[in-house]
Amino acid sequence: MYHLLPLAEKRLLLSEYKTRFLIVSLVALLVLILLGIVFLLPSLFLADAKNQAVNSRIKILKDTVLSKQDSTISTIFESTKSDLKLLTSGQDSLSLRTLLETIINDRISGISIRSFSFSRIEADGSILATIKGVYTERDSLVAFRKSLEREKIFNRVDLPISSLAKSKNADFTIELVASEPKK
Repeated sequence: MYHLLPLAEKRLLLSEYKTRFLIVSLVALLVLILLGIVFLLPSLFLADAKNQAVNSRIKILKDTVLSKQDSTISTIFESTKSDLKLLTSGQDSLSLRTLLETIINDRISGISIRSFSFSRIEADGSILATIKGVYTERDSLVAFRKSLEREKIFNRVDLPISSLAKSKNADFTIELVASEPKK
């Protein structure tokens, strides 16, 4: 095979070819970068607009939450005030301590009391008490109800029939209305 170009000319052509290829590659890369920037600009503007909208919504929500917190705090204070009113006992009103002692003293074996709930009935100043617990036998629950009914402090003792559905190991709920016994 015959080579028409001398070796020095071949090297010069190869060098020019590499230089042109590098220039074309860099121009193509520059064009791609510029196209990428142009196509990403609308997304940037859209993201900025959404960010501003979200920030304005956050500000509005913060203002709303702060105003609601003020009303929530006042309702918490009112609730606490009514709870304290229930817990404090005056000279002429029924004390919760007396009520609890009566319930606990009347409790018989086979009855486990899990929770107490008290609320004052505003109309007549009596207390509505709810007792929740577990009984081991139905007869012990009936005896507990009868012992509570014998107490003069309780005007009403309600034991739902559903609490007596099982004969052993079941939950029960008793509602009591208590007021100062008449002398």
